[in-house]
Amino acid sequence: MLFFQDGLIKKEIMEIFYLLILETIMELPNVLLIKAMKVLNYYVESWRRFGDFRGRSSRPAYWWPFLLHPFVFLVLGGIFAAILDLDTDQIGPEIVYFIAYVWLSIALGVRRLHDIGRKGTWLLLGLVPFGNLVLLYWLVQPSSVETNEWGDPGTQGAIMTASGDTEPEPPQQTNDIIR
Repeated sequence: MLFFQDGLIKKEIMEIFYLLILETIMELPNVLLIKAMKVLNYYVESWRRFGDFRGRSSRPAYWWPFLLHPFVFLVLGGIFAAILDLDTDQIGPEIVYFIAYVWLSIALGVRRLHDIGRKGTWLLLGLVPFGNLVLLYWLVQPSSVETNEWGDPGTQGAIMTASGDTEPEPPQQTNDIIR
């Protein structure tokens, strides 16, 4: 208690405290920018691997595109509605994006199931009543740390290196598409 009774020491501690807070606040935009860039990289990478049903996708590589899709769809709908003078109940060209995203989400789901050690055909479980609950449970599971028939855990991420050394190979046969 004697330490805080001196006004000078109290002032110095408060100045240090304010500087730490100010430094943290100044660093926050950089941290948010880095996080936003990672999220956008996951989204762009999901479109780059549009037709890839082989390999693995990590949890963030699956969930970030899944969470960004409704926002992109709404923004596209607003842009097309403004340009084409559409009413709110009319379907515009953004439906093409939606159809393409359905295909992309199937590819992402298959790769995510591969990442936890399941075959991609388990995605059909979503057509059965309450099967979506089982799929949801599997899709939120952490990545398998073992190497499985779809690759090792080091090649699972959606963000590839600049050299492209982890780029997946295209399917060679029709039975390689969904395992």
